[in-house]
Amino acid sequence: MKLNKKGFTLIELLAVIVILGVLVAVAIPAVTKILDNAKKDTYVSNAAAAINAFRQEYIMPSGSATFVTVGAVTYMTLENINTLLEKTMTKNPYGESYDTANSYVQISGTTYSICLEGTAHGIALTAENSLTRASVVNTTPTCTLP
Repeated sequence: MKLNKKGFTLIELLAVIVILGVLVAVAIPAVTKILDNAKKDTYVSNAAAAINAFRQEYIMPSGSATFVTVGAVTYMTLENINTLLEKTMTKNPYGESYDTANSYVQISGTTYSICLEGTAHGIALTAENSLTRASVVNTTPTCTLP
């Protein structure tokens, strides 16, 4: 009499489960890091767009936004910059709302800088040429208008 044994043994099933568990344990942190880097890159890109909108308005004023000058610093709040952008910046890539009244772009001398205040992420006052992933902080920066 010939026995036809089909299926997997308990040891084989456990081995597959352990291998899948190890793969998931390695993949989740890697995917999380990739997603966080993408959000930071988007943050930096949005900050650069705000600086460019400010620069264009500063060089060739259209009259649709308001500048404030205090001493040697001229700035514009994000509220005003949003009037210049195609897509307004109301939420950051982490889904948090910007504090549009306290976030701003400024020019001091020839240096353009930005401060974006979110509820748990942001960019503290950073010069345009220093905008990188490292500029995005995982805390609420305190943006103090000049």
